[in-house]
Amino acid sequence: MKQLVMRYAGGGIVRHLGLQNYKGPVSALAELIANTWDADATEVRISLPLGRAISSENIISVKDNGSGMSYEDCDNKYLVIGRNRRLAESTDRTPGGRLLMAHKGLGKLAGFGIARTLEVKTITENILTHFVMSFDQLDKLQHGESYEPTMITDGEETEESSGTEILLRDLTLSRAINEEQFRLSMSKRFSIFSDTFRVYLNDIPLEKREIELDFRFPEEIAGDVTDIQDGYGITILPNGFEIKWWMGFTEDTIKEKEVHGVSVISRGRSAQDPWDFDLAGGTWGQHGLRYLTGEIIADFVDEGLDYESDTILTNRSSLSWEHPDNSPLYTWAKATISSLLRIWAERRGERTFRRVEDQYPEITRKIDRFQPREQRDLRLAMRSLSEIPTMQPERLVSIFDYVIDGYQDKAFTEIIEEIRALPPEERVKTIEILREFDVAEAIRVHKIVRSHVDVITRFEEMIEAGVRERPEMHEHIIKYPWLLGIKYQPMDSERTLKRILEDRFGIAVEGDEHGRKRLDILVIRGGKDVVVIELKRPTITIGLEELTQIRLYVDYLRVWLDDTNTDGMIGRNITGNDVEGYLIGYELDGDRLVGREKERLEESKIFVCAWRDILMKTKDDHREFLNIVKSRAPEDDPRIIELEESE
Repeated sequence: MKQLVMRYAGGGIVRHLGLQNYKGPVSALAELIANTWDADATEVRISLPLGRAISSENIISVKDNGSGMSYEDCDNKYLVIGRNRRLAESTDRTPGGRLLMAHKGLGKLAGFGIARTLEVKTITENILTHFVMSFDQLDKLQHGESYEPTMITDGEETEESSGTEILLRDLTLSRAINEEQFRLSMSKRFSIFSDTFRVYLNDIPLEKREIELDFRFPEEIAGDVTDIQDGYGITILPNGFEIKWWMGFTEDTIKEKEVHGVSVISRGRSAQDPWDFDLAGGTWGQHGLRYLTGEIIADFVDEGLDYESDTILTNRSSLSWEHPDNSPLYTWAKATISSLLRIWAERRGERTFRRVEDQYPEITRKIDRFQPREQRDLRLAMRSLSEIPTMQPERLVSIFDYVIDGYQDKAFTEIIEEIRALPPEERVKTIEILREFDVAEAIRVHKIVRSHVDVITRFEEMIEAGVRERPEMHEHIIKYPWLLGIKYQPMDSERTLKRILEDRFGIAVEGDEHGRKRLDILVIRGGKDVVVIELKRPTITIGLEELTQIRLYVDYLRVWLDDTNTDGMIGRNITGNDVEGYLIGYELDGDRLVGREKERLEESKIFVCAWRDILMKTKDDHREFLNIVKSRAPEDDPRIIELEESE
C-alpha cells in the first residue's frame, strides 16, 4: 500500500502564522512582551516611534533583563516553530515560578507582522548569541526546506548581564502610532504590570489603565458572587471553575474599541478581545452595550500542558466558545451582562429623572397642575423615557415641555399610554414611539411658532408707532417674554424684586402721590432666572449716563440677593449670579467710549440692544427652532410634507 505524506509548503507557513496573524504594532509587540515574561524578566524597555509617520528605516527595539538564551537554546527551542514549551519541559511555570504564557510556540514569528527583518541579541552566562532572520528569505523556502538565519556571533564573551534584545528592521508600518491609544491597548492586554515586572515605552512605564465609570459591579457579595477581592467578584461556574470579574458602565458612550465590551484574561494576558457575548442583536444591542466595559479573569481556559488544554485561538483575539470547558462561562457572561444592563438602565433612568426634578423645577410645577391621575400618568411616562440609555435631561425636558402643553390632545395622550405600557426591558422601543412624538411635536410647534410670528408682527407695529413704554410695552413683554429669546419662557413679572430697586433709588411706582419720577424698568423671573429690563423711548439716544444707570440697577440687585435669603419672599433662594440685565432702545451713541462700556457690560451679562435687533434675532431663533423640531421627524411623513407646503 502506498503511503500519503503531509508536507509544509515552505515559507508560506511563516506568512500565515506571522505576518497575517500579528497585524499591527499592538498584537506583534504584545507577543514579544509575553516572551519577556516567560524569560523571568523584571524590566523590559521598548523603543518605538510614536506620533509620526513611520518609514522602513525606523527601528523598533524590545530589550529585557531576563534569563537570555544560549546558542543551544536558540537552536533547539527558540527556532522550533510550534514547540510546546509546557509539554516539552513538563511544567507550566518558569524557573522563577511564573505561570507560563507560551503554549503554541508561534510567538517568535510575531515580529514579522510589522517588520521584514528580525534581529536577535541574547546573552546568558556572559555569552552572546547574535543572529538575523529575514522574512523575504523565509517566504522563498520550498516545501521541506529548513531555514538558516544569518549568524553574527555564536559564542562571544561579554560583560553584559543576561537578557534578550529583539530589533525589528525594515518596518512594514506606515501610519503614525498614537501613544495614548497604544498604552491603553497594552493595558487591556495585560494585567501583570507591577513592581516585579516593569515595561517601559520610550522610558515611560506602561501601567494598568482604567476609564472612569458611572456604575461598577459587583457591588456586594450576593447571588453567585462568593467574595470580592481588590474590586473583583469571585464566582464559581457550574462546571466548578473559578473566575474573577468586574463589569461597569460609563456615563458617555465608549469610543475606544480596546475597552468597549468585556474581555477575558488568562494567566495575566488577554485571551478574548472585548466583546458583547452575542448580545448586540438583542433589545439592548444598539444602546446599553455602547456604555459597557469589563474584565473576566479565567485562568482555566489555558491552564494545562498539552495542546488540548489551550482553548485560545491562534491570534489570541478570541476563545473557542464551543469548547465544553468554555461554554458555561459564555452562558454565565451573557446572562450576567443582560441582568446588569437592566439594573443600569433603571439606575441611569432614575438619576436622569431626579436631575430633571432638581434642575428643571418648572417641569414639576407644570405636572402638578393636572389632576392626580394625570400627574401619575405623566410621571410614569417621564420615568419610562428617562430609562432610554441615550436620553439626556435636556432632551427629556424638551420632550415633556410639549407633551405637557399638548396633553389634552388625543395624539399626545395616546403616546403617553403607549410609553407606559412598555415593560422595562423593552424601553428602547420608545425610540419608535418618539418618532411619532416628533411628528406630533413638529405639528404643535408649527402652530405655536405661527402664533408667535403674529405677536412679533404686532410688537414691530408698536415700536414703529412709538407706543409708550408704560404700560403698553411693559405689558406686552410680561405677556410674551420670549420676545427677548426663547430661553426666558415662561416668565412672570417679579414685583418683590422691582420694589427693592424702587426703594433703593427713591423712585416710586406710577401714581405716587408725591409725584416722584417713575422707574421705567421691568423685572421678570422664570424659576431662578431674573431679568432686569429698562426700556428707552425713541427720543433718547443711549449714552454713558444710560449705561451707568442700568449697571447700577443690576449690580445693586445682585449684591442685595447675595446678602439675602429670598426663600420666604418668593419661594426660592436666588443669588446675584442668576440676574441679567437688558437696556433696550432705538439708537446707541456712536462715541467710542460708549462702545467700550457696552462691551464691558455685556461681559457681565448686561446687554444693550436695539429694538429691531431683538426682533430680527427672535424671528431667526423661532425659524431655527422650528427647523430643528421638524428635522427630528421623518421628512417623508405626509403631515410634515403638509407643514412644509403651508409655509
